[in-house]
Amino acid sequence: MARVARWGVLVPIALGLAGGCPGPAARPPDSIQERPDLDRLLRDLVHHPTATVTIQQGTEHVRDGVVTLIVRGDGNATVEQLRSGVTHRFTKALAADRLAAVGGALADHHLTRARTSTLPRPSIDSPVVLRLDPERGAPFRADLWSTDRGQDRDLDAILELADALVHEVTAGALGRPARAP
Repeated sequence: MARVARWGVLVPIALGLAGGCPGPAARPPDSIQERPDLDRLLRDLVHHPTATVTIQQGTEHVRDGVVTLIVRGDGNATVEQLRSGVTHRFTKALAADRLAAVGGALADHHLTRARTSTLPRPSIDSPVVLRLDPERGAPFRADLWSTDRGQDRDLDAILELADALVHEVTAGALGRPARAP
């Protein structure tokens, strides 16, 4: 009787979970839209003090955790690291020529180009978010995965630049130094 009672409870629960649980969480669209005006903004980033570029990589409980690079048009650069529930924050003011070089490189590598990501994903993959918030108008956002860089040279270059900036802003605590050309 106890065996029947257990199965009588477990079967409806299992059936309820199988039928009632949604699949994997829906992700936002890969890109809101592609806008050439944003490439022009990036090339002239130093003249748009409230424009913000955000590049986020990682998973909270893996390696360095979630590392978010935020570069503003006024030259302020911030790195926020969230790892195992603990947040670390680093800041640095970028010189105007460095900021202009960063904005130019992001435009050259098409930060705001529409990109797609496919399934299945490798288990070691981690999310990547590219975002540009202009002073006016709708922001650009792309939700991708780190292994997408293997098929997209521009994305790889953007993430290499982000790693180098993270290294620079954190004085070597995070990220990787820029590769020699």
